[in-house]
Amino acid sequence: MVAAYRKHWSILEAELDADRDGRVSMEEYCSCVLSPERFDDTLTDFAESLAALADPDEDGLIHRPDFVALMTAIGFEFDNINTLFDALEPTEDDQVRVLAWVESIKDYYSPDKAGIVGDHLVPTPA
Repeated sequence: MVAAYRKHWSILEAELDADRDGRVSMEEYCSCVLSPERFDDTLTDFAESLAALADPDEDGLIHRPDFVALMTAIGFEFDNINTLFDALEPTEDDQVRVLAWVESIKDYYSPDKAGIVGDHLVPTPA
């Protein structure tokens, strides 16, 4: 996980400040971060690393308590976490497939995606 975050940060650090003025403008941020082709490999590493933390037995399935614990540690709200888990279509044993979560993580960080499973992580306005 640390390696995935470091790789992601090194790409951001190297590319965000395009004009090398020591500042990141909104235009620089959007042109870099919202260019998925720059981050495809890094994002895959990140998504797989995060999912692996919730699948310690490496059976390809994530149990709800492991998912909730990890996502709570990251800082997401309990209700949103459970809604997301349910949207990932758990099995009768209340597990979700690692591959389904990996794909939903990648979708979450893709700027051109809308109406995705990851939208459940963001509280809806009252």
